Amino acid sequence: MQQQLKNGVRKRSETTVLGLPLVDIAFGADPDKGENRGHTRGLIAAGDIATGWIAVGGIAKGGGAIGITAVGGFAVGYYAAGGAAFGKYVLSALERNREAIEFFSKWYPFLSFK
Repeated sequence: MQQQLKNGVRKRSETTVLGLPLVDIAFGADPDKGENRGHTRGLIAAGDIATGWIAVGGIAKGGGAIGITAVGGFAVGYYAAGGAAFGKYVLSALERNREAIEFFSKWYPFLSFK
């Protein structure tokens, strides 16, 4: 089902796997709420905040995550945390950047980075 709106796009597949949509994509403002379209969740997710096996967005969390802030098994971002992480400020098994530790400790206190 796709909604093409003047201020953004929302696409969520009707096909699901383990209760999650196969694809969930949302960009732009929701004219009814006057704010961003919120958190996308799916096996493949893209949006301002995205969670999925493959996640792409401003904040991306998943198995493979690409975003300004990325957290996942494989993470690429300005701030990146994960098993294999690449970016300006990185927190991974091989690299523990001080600014990345401070950032993720502040914004993701439920994760252990010490």
